[in-house]
Amino acid sequence: MVVIERTPDWARQAALDAFDRREPDVAVADLQLDSLMTRAELTSGARILRFASVDRYINVVVMAHGQTVSLTLTISPPAPVPVDVRPLHGALQKVRCSAEGEASCSGVPTGPLSLLVHWPSEAGGAVSTAWVLV
Repeated sequence: MVVIERTPDWARQAALDAFDRREPDVAVADLQLDSLMTRAELTSGARILRFASVDRYINVVVMAHGQTVSLTLTISPPAPVPVDVRPLHGALQKVRCSAEGEASCSGVPTGPLSLLVHWPSEAGGAVSTAWVLV
């Protein structure tokens, strides 16, 4: 006999909130790597996330700081583009990648998170990452 437990109310509500924030016209980069799943951690204790969409990649190094995290982003193809850091339960942060495709931010609340990279339309347009729990 298999026992299936009821999904906790907080998880169900987080999923509904994330669904409400979807953007149907924006491509989604799926999670390809999560170091928590592969147990591949940096010696500093950082978590590594890699998102991919057709020919674009978003790499994120996550460092925990209690109730917040800091993020270091690297995008490919590199471009000096804006990125929206969108925690489900917190304020939107806007950062800008350097010409090398790098950016960072801190003070991001823990919980579900998605990034929106604003590549120009001639480079394929904006890409949003799948929601991930940080």
